[in-house]
Amino acid sequence: MKNTIFVKRYSLASMYRLLIPNLLKKLNRIIYLDADVMVNCDLTNLWNYDTHGMPISAVVDSGIARGGASALPIKTGMISKEKYFNSGVLTMELDKIRSEQNLWDAFFKLYSEHFQSDSKENMPDQDVLNLIFENKVNYLPENWNILTRIERLNGSCLRSGIYHFAGDKWIQYEKIAEFDRLYLELREEVSWEKSVVNNELIHLLRLNEYKILQLQNLASQLTGSRKKLIFFGKNTLAMKMLCKIALRDGDYFIDKDPIDVDSTRYGLPVKDASSIVTEERGSFIVIVIPEANNGTALKNLEDLGLQNGIDYFVAPSLTTASQGGYEA
Repeated sequence: MKNTIFVKRYSLASMYRLLIPNLLKKLNRIIYLDADVMVNCDLTNLWNYDTHGMPISAVVDSGIARGGASALPIKTGMISKEKYFNSGVLTMELDKIRSEQNLWDAFFKLYSEHFQSDSKENMPDQDVLNLIFENKVNYLPENWNILTRIERLNGSCLRSGIYHFAGDKWIQYEKIAEFDRLYLELREEVSWEKSVVNNELIHLLRLNEYKILQLQNLASQLTGSRKKLIFFGKNTLAMKMLCKIALRDGDYFIDKDPIDVDSTRYGLPVKDASSIVTEERGSFIVIVIPEANNGTALKNLEDLGLQNGIDYFVAPSLTTASQGGYEA
């Protein structure tokens, strides 16, 4: 068990829900909640929800359903994305589960059948639960498991329901939503969570300080006699934002992109990386995407003796997360 990929990736605690039917033998029903959810409603309504005789009740995974991610049961055609549920919020009918199978044993049997020891699947625990309860799920309305990364696309107003943060990486601190603010306030009330939240905020401040410094350096380079701009990388969101700097004749792009037409982008030429070698030192500025030139772009520039913050600027360091920049 200790060598399975989901234990290595998510910790042993990801397995605890499998033991619930065996450990809580005197209970017939429980509501299971992941640790990264925020309940902004009366759970009595969920408790009283009609299960229609199914062993579990769950919400369709909105991220999967919208095509923003995939999972093994969907890729292999075992389950449709419209029926794939998120296992972060479950109502479990323990008597019914116990009468049908031993959840722990069923889990490891299916895991060994469908996953390799070095599996790179992101959600193997959730995948297997979907296989176990295929066609045995009572589907709940979406408000009982609101994935915050999807909710941010719909609006940030707080509503009644259970918010599922699926980790903290989706919180956009520079454009914080109402539900994010409440979630962070609640975490501050938990003694062992204070340091986590504070560290995130300190990291954000340092990241923003670095962005400001880089932007100041870039502004100083663009004042007076304007230097030639060379955009090194594909047309990512961060690059699109920075291309809003007034382009002019002489500027150009490096690294081909599908939007290019006849080796031009936004009316400017797209050239080979070797073009930088022919440029006079100090007459140009490179704005670079680290992944450019098959991930060698930064090394290419450093090999030419160019300096970060003077001769070249890393595009995601200049933009916010919502603009394609680095996450907080």
